[in-house]
Amino acid sequence: MMRVLPILLIIYFCSFSISTAYQIGLNVESEPVNLFELNSKTDEFAPRWNQWEKRIYFNSTITGSSQFYTSEFTNKFSSPALVKGPLNQSRDNRSYITFANSGEAFLAKFTNFGRRPFLNLHRSVYVKNGWSAPEHIQSLQFESFVSHPTISPDGNMLVFVTDLYNDNNDTDLWMCWRKEDNTWTEPIPIDELNSHGSEITPFLMSSDTLLFASNGYEGPGGYDIFYSVFIGDKWERPRPIAGVNTEFDESDPCVLPERNFLFASNRPGGVGGLDLYSAKLEQVDPMFSEFDEVKLNLQFQVSNINIERHTINYNYPMLNSIPKIVVDKLIQDTLTKGNIYAQFLLHLSELLKKNPEMQLITESNEHGRRLSDLFTTWNVSENQIKMSGTDGKSNELTLSVLNCSECNVMTAKNLNYNLKPEMLDVAMSVVNAPENFELVFIAEFKNKSELIKLEADTLPQRFFLPLAKYANYIYSSDNVEFILKIKQNDDILNSVYKNLFVTLAETNEDLNYIFNNSLYLLFPIPSFEGKLSSSTENLNKLFDSFGSNFSNKSKSVVFYTEEIYASVARNLAAQLKSRFSSRQVSIQKINQDDLPTGIDSQNAIFIGFAN
Repeated sequence: MMRVLPILLIIYFCSFSISTAYQIGLNVESEPVNLFELNSKTDEFAPRWNQWEKRIYFNSTITGSSQFYTSEFTNKFSSPALVKGPLNQSRDNRSYITFANSGEAFLAKFTNFGRRPFLNLHRSVYVKNGWSAPEHIQSLQFESFVSHPTISPDGNMLVFVTDLYNDNNDTDLWMCWRKEDNTWTEPIPIDELNSHGSEITPFLMSSDTLLFASNGYEGPGGYDIFYSVFIGDKWERPRPIAGVNTEFDESDPCVLPERNFLFASNRPGGVGGLDLYSAKLEQVDPMFSEFDEVKLNLQFQVSNINIERHTINYNYPMLNSIPKIVVDKLIQDTLTKGNIYAQFLLHLSELLKKNPEMQLITESNEHGRRLSDLFTTWNVSENQIKMSGTDGKSNELTLSVLNCSECNVMTAKNLNYNLKPEMLDVAMSVVNAPENFELVFIAEFKNKSELIKLEADTLPQRFFLPLAKYANYIYSSDNVEFILKIKQNDDILNSVYKNLFVTLAETNEDLNYIFNNSLYLLFPIPSFEGKLSSSTENLNKLFDSFGSNFSNKSKSVVFYTEEIYASVARNLAAQLKSRFSSRQVSIQKINQDDLPTGIDSQNAIFIGFAN
């Protein structure tokens, strides 16, 4: 039994009722928000508010065909529910429902015309506890594409989309009126709104205000959302809804209570395919505001920058010498992060800053002075660095430390970072751009502001920003704020801000190496030009740390990567056998590429233990 239509029809968007005496302006007050609670990796589209049920109906292709779903709405949307009953058919696409009243709805579904099926308009009525199977509207039957219906709040005017009589396959807006016998007048095209492109997804916000999408008017790109008001005897020139359109597709507009504006878009940053978005709609009186305000849009493919940090921990002996070339490269900032000598000096500087009584003694020569200057730039006190001795012909610089209880065995953390995405997909667009303008694009990190140079001052534009260039700033930030400004003659016309949150996923492990199906814990022994960089005394301190951690049955292997270290590896193996007589000790040359990423294998040999 059909629900009885109330005599007094309450129009939910009455606050947006438009006087036909003047044109209006429509903007969104804030950045559109993705309705993640409704969206899936497939397409979600065609939202429509049913004011009698206090819920939206929309379409999703998550099951493989377009079907109707509902979500109740108060201050937020409930989880989507598939509409049960004959309104949906799993093997038959149904879409774009519009409600004339509590008991009558119109929608699009396929009708078979013999040669091929076409989407046509159908009618459904509310019977008992659900909507009836849709029935074809005979007076609106065409062997052509007919879809995207929207009905006026009074239930008497129907606007839809069709490619009827179009040779170029684009679609146009058409309209018709309900007659007293409940049939429909012969539809007519809305010529003043139809362009050389396609007009789609109309929505009658009131009897004289129509929202729709088109790719035939000037806009950022793709399908954009426009509105038009019926004044006198014609529809006025369409205007874009400011703050909504991007270079991607925006369509399927719909207005809910409390100025909630929904639409569909395939812009970057969504869940997948077409997604539903929400924003607050604002009505602007042109007597007090400017229609042609410049509106900027800045979009990214992602909402987060993800950092994957992999930490490798290891111990090594205190060093008594470092290559002079290491000092030179550190000053030139050309040394890789994994260089064990660089890590040693950085760790030593931290110990010096933490322990004011600790002292570093190095050679009184040019490289000793360079090292002293380097430590000073790292905020180590000059009083803690002493120089003595002379500079021989050696390529190494000797070192020693005093008053350091933590220098028996050195600890290191090798950090490897991966950024995702490596390249940030950036899309920029503008509405009502001035003739001559300049763009300013800025990235704000925690302790740094970076001006990003654009190839040209043109909009729209899309490019990929290499995040690795800003990796050090990203690693120390909780979020990155991007700012796009448009200027003319040094005046800022408008700005748009976009935040990307930085998330961290961390793994932590010891320095391990698999050899002959056994897992070895490695201890690097820094070496340079075929010689160890640690004294016998410091090596023994490292050996002392092994005793309590490994049983005498442990297998020991001295690994090396270059032939120049073969004799050093043999001598080190002999020292291990002498110190731990019951252990099996062997030497093995390995490929440096087999070691963990970022570990310095060119300046070290490795002692490995496996139980």
